[in-house]
Formats: sequence, C-alpha cells, structure tokens
Amino acid sequence: MKVGGMTNPQRDVLDEIRQVAADGFDFVDLTLEAPKAEPQQINAAAVRRALEDHGLGIVCHAAPYLPVNNPSCCPASLHWMSFCAASTWLPNWAPGC
Repeated sequence: MKVGGMTNPQRDVLDEIRQVAADGFDFVDLTLEAPKAEPQQINAAAVRRALEDHGLGIVCHAAPYLPVNNPSCCPASLHWMSFCAASTWLPNWAPGC
C-alpha cells in the first residue's frame, strides 16, 4: 500500500511537494484549485522535477465544488477537468458525461 500527502492550495506548490517528501509519503495528492494551485498557475516542469528529485508519485484532484453531476454544467466541468489532467501529465484521461 502507498500513502500520499495532500497539498494545501493556500501554499506554494513546490514547498508543499518538499513537505510531503519530508513527511515520508509515497506520493503527492496535488490539489488543483485557487488561490495558488490552479493549473494555469503551476510550472509543470518544476513540479515534475520536484517529484522526480524526491521519488514521489502523483495524483491530482480538482476543486470539490466542481459540478460534474449537473447536466447544465457538465460540459464546462469536464473541460476544466481535462485541462487539469493535461496540465498534470495524466495521459489516459478520457472524460465523459
């Protein structure tokens, strides 16, 4: 079993990755939401380097308020989730409503 540490989107992403590594976790659960961790704010190359330097895996999750179960919001929500996935190297992401 592997255990991960979730990042705090209120703090710098790279500092959070270093803290997860220092705490002895196996992977980072990267929170992709405001104020400091929206996908367009993240330097993907720097995150990848930090993960590799510390030997950490990664999983990502979007903001919990993303309304994926609402039919009128589903296309926009899935677009955002696809953007998050593409920004964080999840090559097998296949959204569907």
